[in-house]
Amino acid sequence: MNFFDHITTSIKSLPAKGRRNGLKILSLSLGLSVSLVLLTKVCFEKTFDKFFEGSDRIFYVTETYVANGEEQGSGSTSGGIAPRMKEHFPAVEVATRWTPVTNDTKVILKEGDRKASVSRVILADTCFFKILDRPCLAGSLTEPLGMKGDAVVSSSLALRLSGNHDQLQAAQDILGKVFRLEDDVKGAEVVISGVFEDYPANSSLRPDVVVSLPSISMYGMYDGSDQLIGNDRYRTLIRLVDKNAAAQITDGMSAFIDHYLPREDRLEAGLKSFSVHPYSSYHDEDSNSRSMMLVLALVAMALLLTAVLNYILIVLSTSVNRSREMALRKCLGSDAADMYMMMSAESLVHTVLACLTAIVLIYASRGTIEDLAGTAVSNLFRGTPLMVSVAVVVLVFLVNAIIPAAMYSRIPVATIFRNFVAGNRVWKRALLAVEFSAVAFLGVLLSIISLQYDKLVTTDLGFDCVNTAIVDINGMSPSQKKSLMDDNS
Repeated sequence: MNFFDHITTSIKSLPAKGRRNGLKILSLSLGLSVSLVLLTKVCFEKTFDKFFEGSDRIFYVTETYVANGEEQGSGSTSGGIAPRMKEHFPAVEVATRWTPVTNDTKVILKEGDRKASVSRVILADTCFFKILDRPCLAGSLTEPLGMKGDAVVSSSLALRLSGNHDQLQAAQDILGKVFRLEDDVKGAEVVISGVFEDYPANSSLRPDVVVSLPSISMYGMYDGSDQLIGNDRYRTLIRLVDKNAAAQITDGMSAFIDHYLPREDRLEAGLKSFSVHPYSSYHDEDSNSRSMMLVLALVAMALLLTAVLNYILIVLSTSVNRSREMALRKCLGSDAADMYMMMSAESLVHTVLACLTAIVLIYASRGTIEDLAGTAVSNLFRGTPLMVSVAVVVLVFLVNAIIPAAMYSRIPVATIFRNFVAGNRVWKRALLAVEFSAVAFLGVLLSIISLQYDKLVTTDLGFDCVNTAIVDINGMSPSQKKSLMDDNS
C-alpha cells in the first residue's frame, strides 16, 4: 500500500470501536487551539517594528539626567537634538523628531461636521516618513509636514471621514478638507494634505493624524522644536548608514554634547548624556511585557506537551488490540517502513482534523481572544507567527507518528499470538509523570497569577481613589517636573 492508501484507510477507520479516535482528536484540538494562540501572541510581540525598510538601522535616542541626586533615564529629548545629530554625525543618514498632541479624541471636518474617532494625534517634522515609512495614497507625506497648518492622515481615518468604501478614492476625496480636534480648546483648523497607508498592528507607533511640527503653536504648546536643553517632550529617531555605526555614535556622544550643549546649562538642567538603542527592541524594553511573554511561552509549551502526551497515551492504551493488527500485517509482508507509513497517515488525518477543530474553536472565541491579546486574530496568524504555527503543527504530527510507529514495529510477531499483554510499564509511567508535572505546573502558575490579580484589585492603597486622576507630564523637562512637585508639596 502506498501512503495515500493508508490515508484512505485511516479516514475509514475513524469510527472504529476501541480506537478512541474522537478522544484523540478532541484532546489534540483543545491543546493546539490554546497553545497556538499563546505562541502566536508571543511571536507577534517579537515582530514589532521589524517591517520598516532598514529596520536594523533605525535607532531611538534616550537621555540620562540627574534629578533629586539620582541618575534617571527618559525616552524623550529636546526638540533640537535630532537635527543636530544629523548635522554632527556622518553616520546618521536621516533624523526626525515627533511629539504627542492628544490621544482618544475625535476629528471634526469643517465641511459637514462629519466626525471620526482617532486614537493618536502627533506632531512631526518632514523626515518622519523617511524613517517610519508608509506608502502614500494621496497628496504628499513630506512637504506638508514642513508647512504650518497642514497634516496627513491614515487611510482608515480617510475612509471614516469620507464615507467612501474605496480606499484610494477616499484618500482623494479627503484631500484639502479642513478639520479640528474635538478636545482642542483653541479650535485650531488644519488642512489634510496627504494620506498614508495605516501602520500595521505590530507597530509601536500607530498615529491616525500627523500634524506638521510648525503647527505646534496652534495647539497652545511652546515651540521648542529647535531647543537643545529643556522642553524634553520630543521623541528622537535616527537611521544610520550602517547598522554597525551605532558604536560610532556612542563613542562620539561626549564630543557632540560638548560641542552643542554648554556645560553650565547642562548642569542646571541635570542633563548628563544621550544613548542610542535599536528601534526594533523598543517594544521589548518594558520589563513587564518581557515577563508576560515568558509566562505565555511557558504556558503554551506546557499545554502543547500535555496535548501530545495525551494523544500518545491514548494510543498506548489501545496497544493490545492494535499490536495484534500490526502482527497480522507483518505476517502479510509489512515491514517497519510500512508501520511508519501507516502511523504517519493516521497521525496526519488526526492532526488535520484537530487543526480544523482548533480553527473553529479559535474563530468561535475570537472576541475573547482579541480582548486578551489586544489585537485581531488575523494579526496573530500571518507572517512569522503563522510560520511558527505551521512548524508547531508539523512537529506535533511527527511526534504523534514516530513514537507509536517505533513501538509497534518492535513488537515480535510470535509474542502477539501468545496472548500478548502490554508490559514494560516503566516508560508509560514516565510519560504520565511528565504529563502530571506539566499539569501541576500549569495549575500552580495559574493559581499564582490569580492570587496576584486578586491582591492587585483588592489591596488597600491607603488613599481614596474617588475624584483622583492621572496627569501625563512626560512632555515636561526634569526641572519643570521638580518645580511642579515643589509647588504642590
